[in-house]
Amino acid sequence: MIRDYYLGVDGGASRTSALVADSKGNIAAYETGSGTNFYAAGMEESRENLRVIVRKLGESVDISGIKRAFIGNAAIDYSAGDDVTAAYKSGILDCELSMRSDIYAALAGHTPGGPGCLVISGTGSAAAARDQRGRYQQFGGWGHLLGDDGSAYDIAMQGLKAVVHRFDGMGEETLLCARVMEKYRLREPYELLRIVNPGLGKQELASFSLVVKECAGEGDKVSLRILERAAEYLAELGAIAAGFAGVSAIAVYGSVLLRDRIVRECFERSFRRRVPGGVVAEPQLPPVGGAVILAMMEDGIEPGWEIVAELKRGIARVL
Repeated sequence: MIRDYYLGVDGGASRTSALVADSKGNIAAYETGSGTNFYAAGMEESRENLRVIVRKLGESVDISGIKRAFIGNAAIDYSAGDDVTAAYKSGILDCELSMRSDIYAALAGHTPGGPGCLVISGTGSAAAARDQRGRYQQFGGWGHLLGDDGSAYDIAMQGLKAVVHRFDGMGEETLLCARVMEKYRLREPYELLRIVNPGLGKQELASFSLVVKECAGEGDKVSLRILERAAEYLAELGAIAAGFAGVSAIAVYGSVLLRDRIVRECFERSFRRRVPGGVVAEPQLPPVGGAVILAMMEDGIEPGWEIVAELKRGIARVL
């Protein structure tokens, strides 16, 4: 059969999205599944989760019709070598495959080929930029042990540290103390050690950021400062990315920047202070759409506005 389909995959630690579209941007199938970040899940579990997703896609479209695939994976810093790519797709996909970082795919959803920049803050944080000459650079993305400032994980950790400092008689009073006791059903503060330990997953720990957000919304000064510091860091990272790209507009993505009003508003103010004429927007397409665009581009298709518009319409229907 004629191969006219392109597969884009956005592979995160807890969730994976996969989209199949034809060369005109018409969506043929969309599925979600468990995480495929092979640093977090391990290679075999990651491959099995991808296999399940591809099998589900096959219920809507003939998988043999996929000409090329692109996977944006949170486990990859820049790009995966041919040996890793070949091993990853073996027995799952019978097509050309490229794999790069998830933020690379996210940037493609904002600006498919030209200069631009994006900052993302979800469980982790990072920024990416492409300049007029097509050079690509990532900023941040050091992981939770070395970085991820401004992320949900970082916000959660700053909140928990404020709590234990207050329990020790240091720092300001904060609503976070009562909320941590309620959330984890603690009888006394030191029981928190049962909860926050090396066995607690990064995603689970990051969920405490929602408590910080809630307390900030109620006017808690400690929580407000934590969110403001997160926004300031992300704005500085974004300004550096904008400087590399030579642009004044930046796209934002991830749960912290899309769903937290306090962080978003503070980020926008801070970015505009740092970048004259600064503009903050959301990407035209989510990362999974950017991955489809990249699959097309690697097959020699230039994604004009018609293709992007068709993908945008189709994604709005399936997401």
